[in-house]
Amino acid sequence: MTDKQLEYIVAIASEGNVTHAAAKLFVGQSSLSQTLSRVESEIGAKIFYRRQGALVPTPAGEHFLKAARDILEIKKNLL
Repeated sequence: MTDKQLEYIVAIASEGNVTHAAAKLFVGQSSLSQTLSRVESEIGAKIFYRRQGALVPTPAGEHFLKAARDILEIKKNLL
């Protein structure tokens, strides 16, 4: 898993929507959705519930997002 993938997942959580996150990140919606699917497959758990156009973190997603934010903050501090 790459830093970019972590950043993408955190952006999806912040925006609550893949379309809005893609616009914020200047990437295609399809590419962002594929990244989310790959990461979910890699960790063996769903990160978000899909509900009426909004994405809400699952319990596993909450743990993932906390760790992702911690990792990104550590990297930022290191640099």
